[in-house]
Amino acid sequence: MANIDALTPLIGIARSACDEAARKMGNAQRLVAQAETKRGLLSGYWSEYQTRQRSIYQADATRMANFHDFLAKLKVTMDAHEADMESLREHLAEARKEWELAQRRLKSLENLSGRRFAQARVGMNRAQQKLQDEISAQRLMRGMSQAG
Repeated sequence: MANIDALTPLIGIARSACDEAARKMGNAQRLVAQAETKRGLLSGYWSEYQTRQRSIYQADATRMANFHDFLAKLKVTMDAHEADMESLREHLAEARKEWELAQRRLKSLENLSGRRFAQARVGMNRAQQKLQDEISAQRLMRGMSQAG
């Protein structure tokens, strides 16, 4: 029994060491669990950040793509409008030529009419002068025939 009694302190020390190891193991398990929880949180934050970053990037990329599409459509619209404006300018130039031609024709006709009117006036003045000359000549003839 002496041998058994000699082992009792050793068994106590072993139990204490075992309890201490269990405590350390529990503490380590708790630390591992906390670390896994923290890793899960960090992983979640990282994943969430990555998702946000992708959505921000995609939103920015989408916004940029939309902006580029808008600018492209605006450029197409501006080019089409410029082509329309060029067509309108050509139409205006043609209309201006037609107007200038019509103005020249009108001026020509007005000049022709003015010349004809002037010629008619000259003819009427001559006819009136001739008539007055004839009236004067008749008066003169009457005056001579009555005087004589």
